[in-house]
Amino acid sequence: MAEKFSEEIKIGLVRRKETNNWDFTDNKIKKIFKFKNFKENMAFVNKITEIAEQKNHHPNICIDYNKTEITLWSHSENKATEKDFNLSKEIDKINESNPSN
Repeated sequence: MAEKFSEEIKIGLVRRKETNNWDFTDNKIKKIFKFKNFKENMAFVNKITEIAEQKNHHPNICIDYNKTEITLWSHSENKATEKDFNLSKEIDKINESNPSN
């Protein structure tokens, strides 16, 4: 069992580096994005919804006034899959234009 846990940590660290510091825990990847205000935050979320619809792969999105937490995992597999890691990269591209970075 300890060997499996150790392997999960290694995978998590590699994935964290590959996915621009998304947290990899409980077979899910998660990241919090911060914005100057609610309007910027919602513009970001709306861009994510368009990509999610195109890919038919939908993140869990928790919205607060100036921050959004995105959690990705494939429900059918009950874990993060390549679809999730690919979507995380696209979300990071959207966030590149965030003036609050």
